[in-house]
Amino acid sequence: MLRTLLLLLLLPVAATATVLPEKLATDFAPIDGVVVLATPEQVLIDRDAASGIVVGDLFAILTPGAPIFHPTSGAILGTSQSVTGWLRVAGVRSGYSEATLLPASAMATIGAKISRFTEAEAVFIDTPGSAADLYPQLQSALPQVRWLGYFRSPAVLPASSQTPRLLFTAADNTLEVREERSGLLRRYPLALPAPVAAPVVKTIPATSSSGYWNGPAQKGVARALEIADLDGDGRFETITATHHGIEIGRFSGKEYQKLAELNLGLSHNILAVDAFDSDSDGKMELWVTANRETELDSLVLLWDGKSHIKAVAGHLNWWLRALTLPGAGRTLLAQKMGAEDFSGAITQIALHNGQIKTAPAALPAPLSLYGLARLGTPDNPLTVQLNAYDNLVVRAENGEVLQESDGIYGGSEAFIPRLDPLRHSSNDEVRYVYPAPRLEVVGSNTFLAPANIGSRTFKRHRLFKESRLDLLQWDGAQLRPLSSGRVESGYLVDYRYADIDNDGRKELASLLVTARPGLTGKGRYLIVVNETVLPE
Repeated sequence: MLRTLLLLLLLPVAATATVLPEKLATDFAPIDGVVVLATPEQVLIDRDAASGIVVGDLFAILTPGAPIFHPTSGAILGTSQSVTGWLRVAGVRSGYSEATLLPASAMATIGAKISRFTEAEAVFIDTPGSAADLYPQLQSALPQVRWLGYFRSPAVLPASSQTPRLLFTAADNTLEVREERSGLLRRYPLALPAPVAAPVVKTIPATSSSGYWNGPAQKGVARALEIADLDGDGRFETITATHHGIEIGRFSGKEYQKLAELNLGLSHNILAVDAFDSDSDGKMELWVTANRETELDSLVLLWDGKSHIKAVAGHLNWWLRALTLPGAGRTLLAQKMGAEDFSGAITQIALHNGQIKTAPAALPAPLSLYGLARLGTPDNPLTVQLNAYDNLVVRAENGEVLQESDGIYGGSEAFIPRLDPLRHSSNDEVRYVYPAPRLEVVGSNTFLAPANIGSRTFKRHRLFKESRLDLLQWDGAQLRPLSSGRVESGYLVDYRYADIDNDGRKELASLLVTARPGLTGKGRYLIVVNETVLPE
């Protein structure tokens, strides 16, 4: 019950309630029966159209188990049962129906008990984002199925299992119910409320120093920042990510308006977001690096320019990042996670006709995609990389180390827990992988480097209370600081150098955590904007 209440608090709220179609509860109600004929070629069950079943309905094959006794009186309360297989109705006849045995099911036997849709998996997919109130109604109406959660896109669903899965999808004023492998089962009309435009929120000008101003404070755990013209209309959108969701908004001067949001669910943990128009259609996709427990589960999102964000690709075992490369400009890159955290060569990645495509990237190996910058010219490129100790290391193309900084840069509190094969039998078999923050190239030999200041002592607990953002230049012999940003009170999660307020000039925008979640709050973050123009 507590889990359900917590989930409801996380769901977006519609303007008016949407009512579940009455017929749905009847169409998916449990119907018990028995197997009357079972051969390898054919299974017959004792239910027909008079019982309300149709072609495509699923029946669980139930095997009785041990009796359940009352601990005090000793009375038999019932008998446990387990699902040993599944039948799909293939034809409805008078007095009986034909069914097929689904893969991985135990062979049905004559007299075996069956029950329609009992213990089938089910998910609710709210494509428009305005039908969240249907989910608790579905849970109440269909308690016999195993509900896996509320989702905004099929691309972010948990991995499939052998158990049949029902997909309840709200879209275009309809509610469709599909079985994941066999297709459409039912369709119902819905009257979905129109999305309500978010109010304009005025930002709070900072008073401590000229040239700086703050965006509105937000609640949550901040994870990423991006600034890009997503829909090609000439205006820049601001994309912020928390650990489980994406928000798209726009600054007009110093006023902010939220335009769209997407909740990916508690199982998805966002690590980074990069915007890139990989298919050259004039609209940028959002390439979201995320993990689900110990593995990467990245995805690609697309905004419709209004209030909806949809996933167009998912379940990607890729680290994703857009980098500026000498001679090539902005390039979308990816790297696998395998036995090593950053495994194999870095490749170019794109979305073409709904399919993920990769191509070789002209980068030396070995390199890690995160904490990486490429400087110089196409004929004489250099690599800058944050190492495991958060020092900046400059290398020539042949791998020769040209400099290792004395100063400490980088620092991240976001992590992926990974099983450590070297410590599998010890109590320390899980280690935390902290992806390095971005190094953003500004000019051919200049780049921005974040520096989070705080505790790095413990591998499983990092806490940064101050931060700054430096502009560094490679002068041909060493890294030289061109400017050192003011020290901010808070953990620097991410940053961008772009026209955040749509005034025709670039600003340096930093995403700062000002309070962490705890017993008294959900955490807070804000965007701090520095209007100082950087030399490019």
